[in-house]
Amino acid sequence: MKGEIQYFENSDEMLRYVQEKSDDIVRVVIPMWTSVKVHDGTREHWIWNVGIVLHMLNGDKIVMERTHSNTILADGILKRMRIPVIFMQPE
Repeated sequence: MKGEIQYFENSDEMLRYVQEKSDDIVRVVIPMWTSVKVHDGTREHWIWNVGIVLHMLNGDKIVMERTHSNTILADGILKRMRIPVIFMQPE
């Protein structure tokens, strides 16, 4: 998976980010495991403690850690914005 890592100081900051970008979010994927392999253009590496991955309209994938992603799921913003949430299938 090609993607970027977003760091947030707290869950409120992360929720504001999702609200601002909600028009650009195509879907949200919840990985089966808490680690995903990411390709940053030059190398592959693992990201741990992954909660959700935002798939953006421009093709970017934004990885969010489990602690803050629970806030997004509990808030209900994804349902209100009719953004699909799917589970990542094992390969």
